[in-house]
Amino acid sequence: MILQQKSLEIPITRRASATAEQFASQQPHARQQEQVRLNTLAVWAVHDYLELMDIETEPENSDSWNPVVRLCEDVADLMIKGLGKLECRPLLPNSANRSIYPLPPEVWEDRIGYVAVEIDRSRKKATLLGFSPTARNGELLLEELQPLTNLLKHLESLTQPQVALSQWFNNIFPPAWQEIETIFPLEPESTTSPESEQRSPNLPGWLEQIVDTSRQIWSDLSGSERMELQSAGAFRSLTRVDNLLPECELMRAKLIDLGVQLGSQTVVLLLALTQESEQKLRLIVQMYPVAGEDYLPANLKLALLAESGETLQEVVARNQDRGMQLKPFKVLRDTNFQLQITLGDFSLTETFSF
Repeated sequence: MILQQKSLEIPITRRASATAEQFASQQPHARQQEQVRLNTLAVWAVHDYLELMDIETEPENSDSWNPVVRLCEDVADLMIKGLGKLECRPLLPNSANRSIYPLPPEVWEDRIGYVAVEIDRSRKKATLLGFSPTARNGELLLEELQPLTNLLKHLESLTQPQVALSQWFNNIFPPAWQEIETIFPLEPESTTSPESEQRSPNLPGWLEQIVDTSRQIWSDLSGSERMELQSAGAFRSLTRVDNLLPECELMRAKLIDLGVQLGSQTVVLLLALTQESEQKLRLIVQMYPVAGEDYLPANLKLALLAESGETLQEVVARNQDRGMQLKPFKVLRDTNFQLQITLGDFSLTETFSF
């Protein structure tokens, strides 16, 4: 049922069938012939779909079109012009295992995403079942495939300019990345009192309340409980204050609109940067609700992806989480990484370089 809602049927053309038979005939063994035949049909189906969406592909520059690679590797990639290789994995109708699809090791990396394609040669049709931006543990979870609209959004995000973090240290920022005081306007100062003097300076009211609560709870914890919280990595509403607004050289925040389906709910993505050396950058990434909202949406996911698309770490908001944080990480010079935000059918990926 879930797969049917995300699926799209594509007819298998004569040209696709002829190409699949040609490639299959070049293989020495029957099993390889069948795999290459299915791989080619899956690639053609995705190619035809993307062509309808006015997205340029380059099958001739794909490994699946290379006769030498086909002899030794099980690949079904389609080169998307200017973006990279999209893996198009074939499935047979009524496969025995409809929940998990294992992937060959040669396609675990160097892919910008994965599309599962059901091949029904008897009916001369291919069904695009859904999309995944990554392959966790070398497999696709078919029940968790995203709609094809997310594939289009994912490809569009890859065409966006990268955020060059090295320029931030020259005070050059993309317009969307603002000072935290701009996104969280400070409340006007009231009359001075001993109580107000003890409050944290330059924090919006709702954030100040989190700090006050965190300070109190942190002071009440035992040593072992503090160590457990420190090792947990992801910020929750009751973690250390210095993890909430970390000391750093630069800090910028960006508003993220989660989409119309969620009533245009907006959250804040915050990056804190420290340049440890000429070749190394240390980052802390956090997410908060906007001013006026108490909690992040439950099940909101923030993930750190490698340049290859591999998920390095992720954190998911629970009910009544006031914020969350990835574990601090370091980036080397000339390295790219991605931050991916997902909630239900919404998905946003932004690429950063240093």
